[in-house]
Amino acid sequence: MKYLFIMVSFILLSSTLYAVDSTVLSKSNLDAQLELFYKEAEQAIEKGDNQRADFYLARYIGKSMLNEDTDKNMTDLYPLFEKQNLAPTSLLSRDYNKEFIEWFVYSPAHYWARDEVIEEDIQYTFRLNGTDDNNYYVVVSAYPFIEAWSVAGQEDAYSTAFIALAGKPFITSGKLKDGKSSKEFNRVELDALLQRVWRPELYDLDNDGIPEIWIRYNRTMGTGFSQELVIYKIEDNKIKLFRKFEGSPEGIARRLKNGNIEIGYSFSDESVGHLGYDKHHIEEWQYKDGDFVKVSEKNIPHILYSSDWKDYYFAKE
Repeated sequence: MKYLFIMVSFILLSSTLYAVDSTVLSKSNLDAQLELFYKEAEQAIEKGDNQRADFYLARYIGKSMLNEDTDKNMTDLYPLFEKQNLAPTSLLSRDYNKEFIEWFVYSPAHYWARDEVIEEDIQYTFRLNGTDDNNYYVVVSAYPFIEAWSVAGQEDAYSTAFIALAGKPFITSGKLKDGKSSKEFNRVELDALLQRVWRPELYDLDNDGIPEIWIRYNRTMGTGFSQELVIYKIEDNKIKLFRKFEGSPEGIARRLKNGNIEIGYSFSDESVGHLGYDKHHIEEWQYKDGDFVKVSEKNIPHILYSSDWKDYYFAKE
């Protein structure tokens, strides 16, 4: 199998709950660390321990891609990918903007590059993203999963580390007092294989003084993906699902600055599969009197065919 390695720029997320790793390793120490990751992954593959193997492969991918102080890169892992029989199982459209394809496949690397966000008490788990408002906090954690994607009509495959479904991503949240957790709410799992988790939000939808928890993510499928926005209410020191918005296929689901919800899905006037859709239907929804009502809708050219996708993906970063 032929793999394609592309170095791209990444948008790194920060949170008041954790900072980007500031540890500086010398080139020799970094190379030694990567060699250790390689050996650990190789041994795990030989033993059939896929979760452990994916953890160390993801660490290697993240550390090597986001550090200029090493000559090592993901091509070093090809022999291990071969041992894993890592064939492309998922597909993207070749008509998508090239920058989007590269971002989609390789941007998850930043999740696995930081030492300080590895969960201490849950093996092979990383804290992906989180936020707090001085009264409440929320963190999304997950396990890495190695997967190969292909682009329709291209020979090369992209190998990457996404967010695993076998060990489900999960949300931890609770109350804060003096900057520390004083009450942890029930843990909630996300039943999805994820590519991206945006920074969670704490936004009071109904002005009752208690914020809702907003989680936005890209959910991968065999071909393409969907984008989802889930809203949880905090009630009796528990979080409960209130509403889910889904932009599928290859759509949008996000909270706008005015508090409204924007959802969109791709479509076409022609009889083609969804990877051939060339338009997006966009709707805006507003919360009124305890429910959401649609306030506008429009059709636009497919946002992934041009750099327009950045306006929808990074507007709130």
